Amino acid sequence: MEKSTFVSLGGDVTLDSLQDVFGQMASNISGIDVPSQFCQLAQRCLADGIFSIQDADRDDSDGTKPVVYLIGEDYGFTIKAFRTVCDRMSQSTPVIAQTLSEAGLLRGKRTNATTVQTRIPVTNVYGNCRYVGVYRIAQEDIMSELF
Repeated sequence: MEKSTFVSLGGDVTLDSLQDVFGQMASNISGIDVPSQFCQLAQRCLADGIFSIQDADRDDSDGTKPVVYLIGEDYGFTIKAFRTVCDRMSQSTPVIAQTLSEAGLLRGKRTNATTVQTRIPVTNVYGNCRYVGVYRIAQEDIMSELF
């Protein structure tokens, strides 16, 4: 039994027309500017208070929100903060990280040859220092992507 490709979905909408629309959407997705999208979403998360923004020299975060560190003129997104932004995008976290790296947005000395993270010293309010892996991006790059 041959299956018909015409299915009436109401009015003038057919399965063929929906497939055309989905095909166009799929081709448009491949053209997404990942760095711009990441910066826009990061800016929105920062503005909406989703992150705890901390000075790397005086971290008093309580662990309830993902942390973004201020490092001079850069933001340092912890893994949790970076994933929070990536979860709002259609690509995987490793693909996004690699794309940001290739676009020249990630800064700092890499922890090793395979990662795009960098380690920064973070001092808590008691004066104890630890090193934290972050994705370091210039504040200017995040803030230049205005809506």
